[in-house]
Amino acid sequence: MSNLREKRKVVQQFTKQIREVWDTTYPDPIIPFRMYLGFLRKYADPPGTRDKDKLALWTPWQIKDMEMCLYNPKINPERETLQTTVLRSRRSAKTRDGTSTASFWATLGYDVGWRAPIGGQLTKAAFWFSRNPFVRDVKIKDREVRFVSPLSRHIDIAPLTPGSTKGGDCDCMFYDELGDVLKHLQAYLLYLQSRPMVANSDFKHITNFSTPWRDTAFQDEWDITKRLELKYDAILTSEHTADECPWLTSEFIESERLNYPSWYIDAMYYCKWTVPYGAVFEKVRVVGDPKYPSLTKEWLQSIKPHFIGVDFNAGDRDKPHYLLTLDYDAEYVYFLDEYPFTDLNFLFDERWRFLSMEVEDGLWNTQFTEQTKSMGLSCIYFEWNESEKMERVQELRNRVLILDKDRAPLLYKNLMNAAYDPNSRLVKLEKRTDQHALDCGLHGVHQLGGEVHVPQRLDPLRGKVFTKQKILRV
Repeated sequence: MSNLREKRKVVQQFTKQIREVWDTTYPDPIIPFRMYLGFLRKYADPPGTRDKDKLALWTPWQIKDMEMCLYNPKINPERETLQTTVLRSRRSAKTRDGTSTASFWATLGYDVGWRAPIGGQLTKAAFWFSRNPFVRDVKIKDREVRFVSPLSRHIDIAPLTPGSTKGGDCDCMFYDELGDVLKHLQAYLLYLQSRPMVANSDFKHITNFSTPWRDTAFQDEWDITKRLELKYDAILTSEHTADECPWLTSEFIESERLNYPSWYIDAMYYCKWTVPYGAVFEKVRVVGDPKYPSLTKEWLQSIKPHFIGVDFNAGDRDKPHYLLTLDYDAEYVYFLDEYPFTDLNFLFDERWRFLSMEVEDGLWNTQFTEQTKSMGLSCIYFEWNESEKMERVQELRNRVLILDKDRAPLLYKNLMNAAYDPNSRLVKLEKRTDQHALDCGLHGVHQLGGEVHVPQRLDPLRGKVFTKQKILRV
């Protein structure tokens, strides 16, 4: 008991010291933070603690990540949020380092929130909080991490639920594993509802750390933070794979690779943005990508469309329908421009007069195709079944898909997030409610009847000249 009282006395005294230093270094917390880390090195891990359970066992890049999340001289958190995003391999101590950073802010007297997609993910956070000598106790059911010093603030820790995302506020918000928050799940809305908790603060910080999955809240955070890096010319993101974690041995990774699919290994250990159960379209090339210098916006502008795909959508009153222009040959599909529209007269635009158009027919599409037929629209009306649709999917998979994501933003999103249906016994594209541009692309790669004169074209990736072919080749 006396040892415990002595320990708490030391913690309280040190808390006063780093708060005094913080008063002199504000707004730069790096000096008091390094004092704090030194204290953890001395008191957090008693002799005999296994390495995997040590709180104060950091690599230089892990310390650099934590300091990145604390401070950037180009962003004033009194006026705008300092948002930072950490992308790491599994078992790279994301949660451990997050709890250390969160406890530092609470020790300095700031209100801290900690959110995770599901309650089970809080168990490991509770373990690391309990290892911190500044922490008195952790009560997940009461949503509190309590601190030894009365000068510190409790941390509000909870899963993303309706009750934990509204009504509260904080200065510093930490999100653990938003890569598990798929955008079509309710948890995504709860995540959005929790972000304004820092809105009224005069010390706004949001920190994210996760492994990657496409089409998730974490991908949103990563993309947003990358744009903020360009805006401020500042480093606000970090990325670390298993290769930087010597405790994740090559033998272990190879044993995993032998037993599990590549999309799982790539996401979990190599920080690649993959789709759960595997991406459908793996040969997407975006103009402007430095890996493909010949694919420029100007070059794609020179490609003229010969095909159109149209998808009707009765579920969106503002942009119910989509039209996509494209061209394709035996090796490539050149996706050009996508157009959302509401007036069926748009299909009679003079720009489409000499292009081959296919529209989706059947089922609830008939309410629109009956109108276009009565209006005299000359096009291919195609009602497909699942087998025929997957044939078109395979036609796209057989080719390199080239696009400008500024000209076809929904198509880019659809291609990146297209996944196989995990609940289907057969190979089947997962059905989503936002795949309108992809459906246009599938309708666009239809076969023309009769002989078609096709000129020669320069191969955009290999530089050789070849003759275009309009042959579908499942």
